[in-house]
Amino acid sequence: MSSLAVLGALSLAALALSHELIYLIAHGAGAGYTAAMREGGHDRYWTSFVLIVLVVTGCLGVVAAAQWRRLRRLAADVHAGTVRVNDGSLDRFLGLLGPLWIRVSAGTIAAYVIQENIETASTGAPLPGVGVLGGEHAIGLPVLFAVSLVIAVVGALVGWRREVLLARIRAAARGRLRAPAATLRPALAAARLGGRREGRRNGVRAPPLGLIRPA
Repeated sequence: MSSLAVLGALSLAALALSHELIYLIAHGAGAGYTAAMREGGHDRYWTSFVLIVLVVTGCLGVVAAAQWRRLRRLAADVHAGTVRVNDGSLDRFLGLLGPLWIRVSAGTIAAYVIQENIETASTGAPLPGVGVLGGEHAIGLPVLFAVSLVIAVVGALVGWRREVLLARIRAAARGRLRAPAATLRPALAAARLGGRREGRRNGVRAPPLGLIRPA
């Protein structure tokens, strides 16, 4: 799954959750919320939109869980569970979280502004532009940032764990590639030493090992 698709899914999830919180905080959970949703043109599609977001987010979660399971099994198969890697540090998690939070926040805020302007236009009212982040919905920007942070934490945890598993698998693979060479060196040394001794007993110098060819 491409990083752009993942970012889009995370932004949609943040948008749906943020929108609900903004309207609930601004208008309450009763008749005020229902009236605000109706006046803003949300009631025509909002339920379907939320269901689509839930399905997309659920699919993303299933894919992430499947990748985790596959990588964990592979890590166990190569006996890499005890390998220590730098990617397991908290600094790496924070390094993933910061950029992801910025991207999710930017995508969510942009989507919210566009969505609110389209909905307002559908009612025949003048376009508010970025004014949708002020007025009665002045709480919108802090909510958008806060929800985007929660979503980004989840996404960063998934990415962090994936990197740790991949690093363990690579470390174990490198160890296995080095093992045959380390095992072969004593055998080659013994073969060279044996060849020299045999040559001395026969009064001649043993030929280089690389020139020996089977008959």
